[in-house]
Order: sequence, then structure tokens, then C-alpha cells
Amino acid sequence: MTSRLKPIVGLLLWGAISAASAAEPNVIRGIEVGQREGALELEIRGSRAPSYSVFKLQDPPRLVVDLAGADVSGVSSPIQVGKAGVLAVSTAQYKDERSAVGRVIIALDGARRYDVAPRGDAVVVRVLEAEAAGVPAAATASAPKAPSPAPAAAAAPSPSGDDHLVAHRVDEGPAGTATRITGVRAAAGQLVIATDGQAGRLEILELRDPARLAIDVHGVSGAPRAPVKVRGAFSQVRFGRDDGKVRVVLDASGALPKYEVRRVPGGVAVVTSGAALASAEPARKAAPAPRAEPAAPAAAPAAPGLARIGDVRFASAGGGARIDISGKAPFVISRPTRARWC
Repeated sequence: MTSRLKPIVGLLLWGAISAASAAEPNVIRGIEVGQREGALELEIRGSRAPSYSVFKLQDPPRLVVDLAGADVSGVSSPIQVGKAGVLAVSTAQYKDERSAVGRVIIALDGARRYDVAPRGDAVVVRVLEAEAAGVPAAATASAPKAPSPAPAAAAAPSPSGDDHLVAHRVDEGPAGTATRITGVRAAAGQLVIATDGQAGRLEILELRDPARLAIDVHGVSGAPRAPVKVRGAFSQVRFGRDDGKVRVVLDASGALPKYEVRRVPGGVAVVTSGAALASAEPARKAAPAPRAEPAAPAAAPAAPGLARIGDVRFASAGGGARIDISGKAPFVISRPTRARWC
């Protein structure tokens, strides 16, 4: 009997030790700043292998590294850098009864390219030279064709400076009354970002590596602290507070799906259901048909509903392309499937 008990006791003891080690936080011991191979390198050193996510914020520009299960309270902050595009590095600790997140905020002097990779028990952030050099050239080349909107083209380098950005659109919308995001509701084929009033200005950003959809909800300041796990096309929804807005990030389960962003009562809906999207497509495809008829009066009733587009500008940088469409009108943003572009 005794010989049988010994392996069992040993197994239980090993399990207890493993559970205790898994519950231990990743203690961030320091942040080292140095220059290597033409880039500024920041090494965030922890007590175990890191689990992290990275995203960018604007106005002012900064790079954010969120370390899951980490404790950054022992790191002296802020760290003044003042070179190679990095102004300073600061930290923030978020913790509740379920999870802890240690945040490292890297303040930048403008749009910068960056690389992030694990190195043992550390996360290494390399801030590279600004990528905006190619964008002004494209904007300058298009300026003689449209002299009047040339001043607006100066804003193009800001979003295109992030090489993870695939697309960026703005929905000005009505004056918002919402002050906080209250949660996320999942329904058939859609996720509803619930707000305590009408959402105001929205910025929709498609990002890659990893694939995710970000929606900046302006005019709100409150949001859930912990990520919300969901199922389907997106795996989770997380929130980042910024000056005058909250960024809602939907992490894709795989490739970014076909979607639409719609304003709905009590929030903003991200629709991914194939049936829901398909129901709207026949109307858009059928719209050109009346204009193809010989009789001109058939197209006349649609004229009052047309929106005026002030300007369309094109620019390219880093192997990607950017299209800016200026104008004010109600619209729906959708991402077509790859098959439609083949």
C-alpha cells in the first residue's frame, strides 16, 4: 500500500508546485534603453517568458505594450529618453480579481516603424526610422492636379506611418451623447459595442500582424477594464483609453473577416454574418440598373439622395496604398471577401 501511495503523493505535490508557479506574476524588473544596428532598442525584462500585445495610439503618438499577468509596479517611471524618435517611457498597472496587465507606454516624436519580439524572459521593442519619407512625395506629386485640397494632404503621413495599418476610415456621424462603453453583446452574426448613449465620431482601422479591427469611439472616457472573450470571427474584444476617446480592438480568430460597421440604438454593431451582409448587397448591385435603361427619367428620382464627394486622393508607402475620400454623407464600411478581388 505504501509503495502505491508514494507516486500519487509525488504527483500531487508536483501539481501543486506547477499551479503555484503559474499563478506567480511576471515581475518586470527593469527597462533597458540602448542603440543597436541603427535603431533604438528597449528591453523590457521580466521574471518569466512574456505574453503580450502591441498597438499604437495617436494624438500624441505612442506605442503601447500590454503584458498579460505582469507587475510593473517596481519599475521607475517615467524614463526620459529624448533620442532616436523616443521621448520617454512610462508604465501603468491594471489589476482586478481576475487578471493583471502591466502596460508600458513609449512616447514617440511622430510616426515611426517598429519591431517587437520576445527574447528569453524579455520583450524587445526596436523603434526604427520614420517611414513617412515616401508619403509626402506622393502627396506633393498629386498637389498640382488639385491645388485646393493640398493642405489637407499633409495629414496623410500620420496614419500611414504605421506599417501594420491596412485601412483607415472616419465616420463623423451625429453629435454623440455617449460617455462610456458599457460592455459587449454577442448576437447571431454580430457584436454590439454597447454605449450609454448615441456614439459620436468613429474611426475604423484595419490592422495586420496579427489581424484585428480597431474602432476609436470619440467622446467617451469609460470602458470595461478586462478583455471580453467572444466566439466566431473574433476571439476577444479589448479596450484602451486615450485622451477624448476609447479604442475598441476586436482580435480576429484568423484572417480578418468580411464585416460591416453599423450604428445601432444603444451602440455600434460589427456585423459578420454572411446572410446579414448578403441581404444588403443586392440593393447595392441593383443600383446601377436604372441608369442603364434608355429612359432617363428612371434615374432622376435617385439624384436628391446622392452625396457630394469633395476630393479623392491616392498615396502609397511601404508596399501599401491609401485612398482618402473627402465628403460628408451617411455610409456603411464593409470589407469584401478576397474572391471578389480575384
